[in-house]
Amino acid sequence: MGATGCLVEEIAHPQGTKTWVWQAENVHDFAWVADKNYRETSTEWKGIIIRSLYFKEHKKGGERAAKHAREAIAYFSQKYGKYPYSTLTVCESYIGGIAMEYPTLIMLPPVLSYQLPSFFTIVEAATAHEVAHQWWYAAVGNNELEEAWLDEGFATYSEMCYIEDKYGKENGFVNLPKRLKFLKIFHLDDLRSSFYKSWITLNLEGKERELLRPAYEFEYPDVYSRTVCHKGALVLAMLENLLGKKVFSEIMRTYFECYRFKNATTENFQAVAEEVSKTDLDWFFKQMLHTTRRCDFVLDKERVRKAPTEGDLTEAVIKQAGDAEQMPVEVMAKLKDGRKLVKRWDGSDKWGVVTFETQKPVKDILVDPSNWTFDINRLNNRRFPKVAFHPLFSFPYTDRYVVTYYPKVGYSDTDGWSGGVNSRAEDPFGHRLSFSAGYIYKRDWVVYNARFFSPIYKWGNRLSYLEFKIADDRHTRSQSITLVPVLVDYKRYWRHFFTLSAEHEEHYNVDRKDCDSGVITLLIFSYRLETNKDALRQNGGEYRVHYEHSLPDGDYIYDKYFFEVSRYLRLGWMATLRARVFAGWQTGYSPRQRKFALWREGNMSAFENSNLDIGDGIAGVNTVLDFPLRKSFEIFSLPLVPTVCVFFNAGKVLDRSEVRSWARMRKVDLRGWKAEMGTGFSLECVAFAGLA
Repeated sequence: MGATGCLVEEIAHPQGTKTWVWQAENVHDFAWVADKNYRETSTEWKGIIIRSLYFKEHKKGGERAAKHAREAIAYFSQKYGKYPYSTLTVCESYIGGIAMEYPTLIMLPPVLSYQLPSFFTIVEAATAHEVAHQWWYAAVGNNELEEAWLDEGFATYSEMCYIEDKYGKENGFVNLPKRLKFLKIFHLDDLRSSFYKSWITLNLEGKERELLRPAYEFEYPDVYSRTVCHKGALVLAMLENLLGKKVFSEIMRTYFECYRFKNATTENFQAVAEEVSKTDLDWFFKQMLHTTRRCDFVLDKERVRKAPTEGDLTEAVIKQAGDAEQMPVEVMAKLKDGRKLVKRWDGSDKWGVVTFETQKPVKDILVDPSNWTFDINRLNNRRFPKVAFHPLFSFPYTDRYVVTYYPKVGYSDTDGWSGGVNSRAEDPFGHRLSFSAGYIYKRDWVVYNARFFSPIYKWGNRLSYLEFKIADDRHTRSQSITLVPVLVDYKRYWRHFFTLSAEHEEHYNVDRKDCDSGVITLLIFSYRLETNKDALRQNGGEYRVHYEHSLPDGDYIYDKYFFEVSRYLRLGWMATLRARVFAGWQTGYSPRQRKFALWREGNMSAFENSNLDIGDGIAGVNTVLDFPLRKSFEIFSLPLVPTVCVFFNAGKVLDRSEVRSWARMRKVDLRGWKAEMGTGFSLECVAFAGLA
């Protein structure tokens, strides 16, 4: 058992029950946890007792949580002032799938903090965030409804500082062990960049809100968290850069000392900041906390002329294209000999000129080189945006384009071996251009696939998108345009996906029994509803309706209808049951590759090569029961969970006469159903399953 404060008395009763007495001073909230499966480990730092309660199958995670909490207490004690209590309890808890703070007690979710491998620093960041709340929430109190940023923004900023000071700014999510150092070739995200992307997405979606807004006025939970946590942390980091690390550190220590075991307000923090820095910061707090005005610094032009003495005068003409009233920004000139010169423009006007007098020529000029301002578009901070190249994988950058590439090798029964390359270019705003080219050796064919993807933020979420696609695999030449509006109901955790698509396909070089040649032009409409009742995804479902109509300018005329209902349910401790019921039919005449197939719509892989199992209608059911075993083990520092699954699938394809009979409910023939069942074993990597 764990609770706020210290255990002062434990009383055993004759009937086998116990009474625990806990005592806490200078706290404004109280919580306790208890579980018969809990195990305990403890450590201490300068007399402060740190207890870790964990479930028995997560021993390593429990020991790691105690270590992380100890290091966070030491770090924040040095940064802000000594830890204000004599004890801290860290407990593993299924509290809605999130972490939670209370005075001297923090709760961490199993997947995030106990099951992920240790090289994911997000594990440590979550612990540091909750420990930081012992300073910003527990010791320095605030009105969490009216000014949530004073605890959540401060804790998120503290978490970011902890990770960056310990692992560096470039290692915000991973600290790879030696055996995995080769993964450095990928560009992985860092905390500061992830917070910036969170803010910029809010802005693009039109959902950005003032930082100093009451919690109950936020329309959606994710808007609240991305505003008060991520934007709040960036505002503090911005103020730190503006005033300097030394001055800002003194501000935070003074603020903690002045309001320790008291309630503070934003006005109190501003007053401390102005007193310590001896600077009027009213313009900063009004703009950053009470408005959603943003900057857009543009390097408009560079002018070079001879200096009165030796060398050159290089002038950087800067435009502030955003609606922010005032925001200073740094400008860096990189010389051809490698030296860097930095000056600050006060940003008091929409246009400004920063002049560098140098002996050597200037190679490049960059506005906001440290990326610390709320700049809505960092691509225009230099004359020509940079492009980064990475093999296999990369998170998007915030200030440049990124291109990823990797080779591909394939084999098919009809065409034999093929090889080629896949590539993808992406900007900071989610626009992606993918291109794939390959060569089929047996046929001496060149094939390609190109796709452009653009999110539509103006529809209120980052899920809506527009997509163009062209492809030719020397069997099918296709072009398509797809529009997907998405509506999100955050109160019920529902997501509505509407898909509108126009496709043109030309099938040629057909040498398979389950394919026909010819031309098809299609209009497709699909609606999908995703439901999810809680953050742990313990139960939910998916409902889908699909309709496609062929236009008369092609070789085939038909209409196709398909319906499916999927449900998933958590059973017991870890087992998951997934069930799917589906049915569909079509009218008119379609090519065989557009008919219903057991292996395609029915997910019945045992019948994939059967030309008999296609038809004008289909009905069936899929069920899968997963049993993750509690005993896990590690390979190359990756935790693997053995999982046993049992599946049963049944379905039937219908010919044209059966479709008509079923539709009129005259005669339903249940004969001819086919089924497959079996069991399987897999190793699930918690690192990726948990983050998904």
